[in-house]
Amino acid sequence: MFGTHRSHGNFLAKGRGMLEMVGEIHGSETGCARGRGGSMHLIDPELGMMGAAPIVAGTISLTMGAALAASIRQDRGGWR
Repeated sequence: MFGTHRSHGNFLAKGRGMLEMVGEIHGSETGCARGRGGSMHLIDPELGMMGAAPIVAGTISLTMGAALAASIRQDRGGWR
């Protein structure tokens, strides 16, 4: 799953908690991207949340690139 801006609910719905999200928002090492992404760049590949970008519809190209990469690797469902 890729999210656009305001993907906080998506992040929580995928199964991560408030601590990881708030840690990321505050730039803490406990954040989902170790404090490097901030509020608009939530990510958790282990749960299938491949990323979010603050630009509306900005993840369309990221999604297409991920689909192409999975097709080239012949990966049929490695993400949850």
